Amino acid sequence: MWEALEAKYRVSDAGTKLYIMEQFHDYWMVDDHPIVEQAHEIRVLAKELKIFRYVLPGSLWQVA
Repeated sequence: MWEALEAKYRVSDAGTKLYIMEQFHDYWMVDDHPIVEQAHEIRVLAKELKIFRYVLPGSLWQVA
């Protein structure tokens, strides 16, 4: 039973991780939104990726 639960939620975590990775890599700053809000959004995505142990390139971890 434990293996079935682990397999089910591992797939769920993988889907969540992939979604967050896509959100992070596709993020665009826009002129019609405050810069502070956009900086907060990208930091939240970076922290979520850190939870999943996704390695961001270079100095991007320094924003967290």
